[in-house]
Amino acid sequence: MRLSKRSAYVSVMLLAVLLVLSSSLLAAGDPKLVDAVKKSDIKTVRALLHAKVDVNSASADGTTALHWAVDADNLEIAKVLVAAGASAKSRNSYGITPLTIACINAKPEMVELLLKAGADPNTVFSEGEAAIMTAARTGNSEVVKLLLDAGANADAKEPTKGQTAMMWAAIEGHAEVTRVLKSREADVKAKTIGGYDSIMYATREGHTEVVKALLEAGVDVNEKTPEGMTLLNLAIFNAHYDTASLLVNRGADVNLADRAQGPPLANLMKMRRSAGCQTPCPRNPDAPASLELAKLLLDKGASLKASVPAGRGGGGAAFGNGADVIASIGALKAEIAVKADPNASGDFYKYAGLFSQGGGFQGDAGQQQGYGQGRGNYNVSALSAATQAAIAAAVGAKQQDTDLNDDADADAAAAAAAPRGRGAPQGPGMSLFQLALMNADLEMGKLLLAKGANATAPFGKVTALMLAAGPTPTANLTVNGAASNHEAFELVKLIYDHGATDVNAVDDTGATALHAAAKRGSTEIIQFLVDHGAKLDVDTTFGWSPLDTARGYRDFLGVGRRDLARGRMQPEVAAFVEKLMKDRGLPTEHFGPGSK
Repeated sequence: MRLSKRSAYVSVMLLAVLLVLSSSLLAAGDPKLVDAVKKSDIKTVRALLHAKVDVNSASADGTTALHWAVDADNLEIAKVLVAAGASAKSRNSYGITPLTIACINAKPEMVELLLKAGADPNTVFSEGEAAIMTAARTGNSEVVKLLLDAGANADAKEPTKGQTAMMWAAIEGHAEVTRVLKSREADVKAKTIGGYDSIMYATREGHTEVVKALLEAGVDVNEKTPEGMTLLNLAIFNAHYDTASLLVNRGADVNLADRAQGPPLANLMKMRRSAGCQTPCPRNPDAPASLELAKLLLDKGASLKASVPAGRGGGGAAFGNGADVIASIGALKAEIAVKADPNASGDFYKYAGLFSQGGGFQGDAGQQQGYGQGRGNYNVSALSAATQAAIAAAVGAKQQDTDLNDDADADAAAAAAAPRGRGAPQGPGMSLFQLALMNADLEMGKLLLAKGANATAPFGKVTALMLAAGPTPTANLTVNGAASNHEAFELVKLIYDHGATDVNAVDDTGATALHAAAKRGSTEIIQFLVDHGAKLDVDTTFGWSPLDTARGYRDFLGVGRRDLARGRMQPEVAAFVEKLMKDRGLPTEHFGPGSK
């Protein structure tokens, strides 16, 4: 939501600069009167006026003694100057009038003096800011009343964005000003050029009292921003839980979803694991906790069947970018070919993975296999005969002890068909409880279970146990920094007790819950799964074991080391897994010493 407070402050900053500049531009008029005003020397001011000094004498930029008196909020001197004939309508070269300055200072007595002296209540600063807008921003409701009583247009708009006084009061959180404007028939539903209105500003800023006043004035509690975000989701997205609670209690639809954030409860759950703040931190210390808001949403009928769209705290693509998948396929097929024929060149790796893209190949190997017209032609004829033979054989390789698919095209197809993200699905989204598992949100998980959530439902082929254990090797996820391993372990035990007991189930890439626990780095979860029958010597479709996942890398024969995409090296966890394997007489390497 592109809302900015910048324009609301331009005039203040500019005014300060211009007044400073004017102090050095006094040559055009008699500087004595201005000097006396700036020093608050009322005696000298009176003497100069008695001596018939021009009370409206201005500096080179048009700034008068009255400007300076108002700026200093010196009501006594301002009265003397006005009584002597000082013009309340004087405007310097920058469009600044004494009334503009008085509204910035938010002093009713000064504003009243100037209005009675003839100041225009609809005066506009050169940037397009009307006096009523300035007063609404600075927040003195008495000043706003004085301007309105004098004929100020309550719905005046500045030209840049089309903002009104009502909007500026909403941005700054001035609820009483909002009520005053509404009582004078100001349009509470007025839109900016971009389509935003006052309640959107107030909701974004978390000004609950302003939101309340606008709702009382008839604004729709379920309206959406130009981007399609509901007010409720806007409040939650900015961690304004007190504002969100008000909206819910005033009738906001707790199941009304928007494209970016989904339904409110899903948005809240993602916010609880947002990177910006671990709870996250509500800006208002008196705001109800996010868990209390979740309870309120559920009590008001939030559906447990809602699905979670991609977004903040919701995960990413399951298999990362295509290059990672292709490289992993190629590396594993290269290793198989080199195992079968030690004369096969490591160059095989450069080409094997490209079969997954349907690429066309030149040379004997390519022509013999009849590879289709793909993204380009790759000449393999320069490779050794052994390597060409290995390439040709790899395409028709049958399932071996690594559980490799029949060919690289099938591997890529499996990757393409898999759920697009543990937490960021492209098809049917994951459930709220599944999101709680993925985010290791123990308290939210318990709350959802108490409300009847299904503890064992899988997300595609990703089991609940995998979601709770951690991200699998190919998932485009890192361990959520806001989620603790302790919470994840408690959730693993919780759903196991609820029936999620298949510790050796595999997802579309051949990964198990043990792979997920290894990537998370939780030795507690690893031990629990092994104690309940999890296999330590199982490889994914791409050739990664739980031990490789904990190490954060894998050595491929004939290719070399590949780091785990979005992974990390965890030597202590790797040593823990390695010991478990050795204690059970299991090989810890894919080739060489310690291999099968």
